[in-house]
Amino acid sequence: MLFESVKFIDNLPFSVHFTNVLEENYHCHKEMEMLFVLKGRTKYKIHNVHYDLSAGDIIIADVEDLHQIYGSSKDICMLQMHIDMKFFEKYHPDISYMFFVCEECTKDSSSDSNDLQNKLSFLRKNLARIMVSYCRDNDVPSLLMQEIKELIDILVSNFRGFYMEDFQYKPDSSEISPIDLERLCRINKYLLNNYDKRITLGDVAEMEHLNPYYVSHLIKNISGTGFQSFLNSLRVEFAEMMLIDTSENLTHISQACGFSSPNYFNKCFKTLHGKTPAQYRKSFVQRTRIYGKPLSEKKALDLLKTYLPLSDKVFFNDRSFEAVLHADFMRTSGEDFSGLFRRRLIIDSHDDLLKLKGLDGKLEHLNFSSVALSYDFMNDIKTGSSLKETESYLLSFGLPVEKLTSSLAPYIQTYNEKVRPAETAAMIFKTAYPGVFLSGRKNSLFAPGAVATPYYFTFFALADVSGTVTVSHERGMVIKKNDSLFMILFNEDEKRTLKYRVNIKNLPGKCCMVSKHFCGQDNQYDIPLDTGSLNIIPERLRVHLNSAFCGNTSFSSLISAKDMPVIFELSPGSLAVAEIIRMDF
Repeated sequence: MLFESVKFIDNLPFSVHFTNVLEENYHCHKEMEMLFVLKGRTKYKIHNVHYDLSAGDIIIADVEDLHQIYGSSKDICMLQMHIDMKFFEKYHPDISYMFFVCEECTKDSSSDSNDLQNKLSFLRKNLARIMVSYCRDNDVPSLLMQEIKELIDILVSNFRGFYMEDFQYKPDSSEISPIDLERLCRINKYLLNNYDKRITLGDVAEMEHLNPYYVSHLIKNISGTGFQSFLNSLRVEFAEMMLIDTSENLTHISQACGFSSPNYFNKCFKTLHGKTPAQYRKSFVQRTRIYGKPLSEKKALDLLKTYLPLSDKVFFNDRSFEAVLHADFMRTSGEDFSGLFRRRLIIDSHDDLLKLKGLDGKLEHLNFSSVALSYDFMNDIKTGSSLKETESYLLSFGLPVEKLTSSLAPYIQTYNEKVRPAETAAMIFKTAYPGVFLSGRKNSLFAPGAVATPYYFTFFALADVSGTVTVSHERGMVIKKNDSLFMILFNEDEKRTLKYRVNIKNLPGKCCMVSKHFCGQDNQYDIPLDTGSLNIIPERLRVHLNSAFCGNTSFSSLISAKDMPVIFELSPGSLAVAEIIRMDF
């Protein structure tokens, strides 16, 4: 039988597994198939087209596409997924009639192909996340459903553009309007449901309420082939299935597939397959599915892990918990970020005044809005002239000077002396935070020895963050400003890793994401030195310490999507500050 059934578990509308098929029979499914090669080489046939695949390649066989794996190397390892597309018709009504094309991306080094490669890289990461989640016992169906829906949205948003070259569907990176894609989808649906009847360009034009000339150019411009050739290729696909799966004579097959005559059927079939229908039927050989050596799931997962960025490695950490934020790139309403983040530098002693000049170079990048004299320090200044001199000195730094009217001692008592990056963020955003002290043992930018604390690096990471807080969460927030979207995420848990998923709607065109990640260990309190107090340390050691605590910066590209998942791994005590910058203006 050509049609093979697919078994689903846990009432999920998809199945995914590792496979090592060396060879199999030509067949098809009511479901879409995706194949992701992780190791080795294989050959894959879809109707009349043969593909050579190697590690990293992904190929899609659409609903009811005849396909076959053959010629695999002995070390082959692949991820195979089948998706019930009818389930997703509630989100995309005509999804069963859509063409999804991602193959051939690696065969061209042009700039257009580079754009396709970026999309393909994102697809690999999504498939890897789904498979790892699927293999974990603690993942629940609702999370897997969210993963697969994101995959469907990625396919619909980024892999529907195609053109035909030598009767092969290939991905098209040119800009195709959503309206034209939907029109072509409706046309394809009409042709698939009426291929056995006489169909003219006028019939299709009437269905779309357009003139035939426009429809002809629409099909030609998008698919790269004319209307009749497009229709003939669909009819040949149905004829191929009948040649293999039935004993009907060629005349009957010609009529059943809508060809005007057996001779025209022969001509069209030979154009695509290089042989006549009779020759094709005679040469077809039934095959048995053969597998390679047994696969180790652990080794297969290790291969899959290479396609996940560092921020996604949380999927391999059993000691983790999850948080989800839902953001909209286009949303602009909310609270002003400046009302939540007080950029106030507090001077609390004569020692601070002495240090201020020497630290001026490090402070100018923190974007303070004011400098404040603490209430307790002002009480220590005995005369009015001394207070004026102090104010005048502070004004020389170009910031407004405030005088605090109450003691900060009650706040200071609540602060821990040793803090991690996440704790600094929690202190800033979850308490009545008065500002940050220049130096001291609590809530200060610099610890004894002039070593920068997590507060310094947190202020540094947040220096350019401004705008409107569109989403707020107990462990983070999202801020929108012009063509940028900021994310501030932190994990106060001391033992468990936090997997943070930020689902971003309406992500425009091309974007770049810059992430600054501070691990819980990025602080001067966990230094494994037996040197006792760090009140006095050599300058060179101070330079190395400050360099070690400044966090890790990573860059990644994001593609346009209606709903884009961005995954962060936050180890215990860590903080992440990310900015998504729109690149296409």
